[in-house]
Amino acid sequence: MSDPVRLLAISDLVGLDESGTVRRANALLDLIDPRVVVFGVRDHDASVGRRVALARALIAVARPRGARVIVHDRVDVAHAVEADGVQLGERSIDAAGARAILGKGAWIGRSCHDEAGLRAAMAEGADAVTLSPLFVSPGKGAPLGLERFARLRAGVPQLDVLALGGVDPNNAGDALAAGATGLAMIRAWLIADLRAWTPVFARL
Repeated sequence: MSDPVRLLAISDLVGLDESGTVRRANALLDLIDPRVVVFGVRDHDASVGRRVALARALIAVARPRGARVIVHDRVDVAHAVEADGVQLGERSIDAAGARAILGKGAWIGRSCHDEAGLRAAMAEGADAVTLSPLFVSPGKGAPLGLERFARLRAGVPQLDVLALGGVDPNNAGDALAAGATGLAMIRAWLIADLRAWTPVFARL
C-alpha cells in the first residue's frame, strides 16, 4: 500500500448502525484526502455477520474514492471481504502471519500501549501502530500524556505511529507535534461535528 495512512477511522456499531456509519464515512471523505484514510471495522460486540456486512458496505464507498478498509483482529474476516489489511491486537497473530494470509500488499497495523509493544511491532514488520491512550479516554486506563508519548514514539522512528485515545480538534495538533504521524479515532468521527476537524485534516 503505497500511500501513507494518516487517519484511521475506527467503527463502532454499538453506537451507530451500518447505514449511519456509511453516511459518516462519506461525510469524512468530503473533508480530507481519501488516500490517507483507512476505515477500521472493529465492533468486537457485533456478530461476524454484521462485521462482514459493514466491511463490505464501507469498501463499496471507500475504494471508489481512494480510501481503504481494514478489519480489526479477524484476519479471516479481512480475507473473506478482500479488505486492504488488518489491525492486530497485542495478542493476535503476528504481522508476518497476517501478511501470509492477506498478501504482500496488505496493510498491517498493530495496537500498542508501551515500549515492548512498539518494539515487537517494529521487529515483526508492521506497517504502522496505534499508540494509546494518549489523552483521557473512557475505559482505557491512565493516559500516556504527551511527554511519554513523544519518548515512546522517538524510540521507533521507522514506524508510522497513529495517536489514539481522547484526540479531538483542540489537542490533535499537540499529538502531531509530539511525533504522531497520524491520528486514530472512534467517537471523534462517528458523533462529533466533522467540520471542526477541517483545519486538522488539512495537516494530514
